[in-house]
Amino acid sequence: MNTGQIVKSRSTNRNNMIHQELKRIRKEANLTQSELGELLGCTKQYISQTEKGIGRISDQKAELWANYCGYKMQVKKVFYK
Repeated sequence: MNTGQIVKSRSTNRNNMIHQELKRIRKEANLTQSELGELLGCTKQYISQTEKGIGRISDQKAELWANYCGYKMQVKKVFYK
C-alpha cells in the first residue's frame, strides 16, 4: 500500500465521521433538513447528500451548520506524510 492510499483512507474516515456528526447534531437540534438548508442558504437535497457523505462540505459551512445546531466546531488541518 502506498502513502497516497493511506492518506486517502484517513481522510475518508475523518469525513465520514464529520458527516455522521453533522446529521446527529441537526437531529438533536430538532431541525429538519429543509429548515437547516434555509438557515445555511442551500437546499434540502444538499443537506441530505452531505449527511450521507456524498460530495464535500467546506470548513466554513460545517462551522455554520454546527453553530445553527447549538455547537461550536473547530476545524484543524492535519497533514500526513
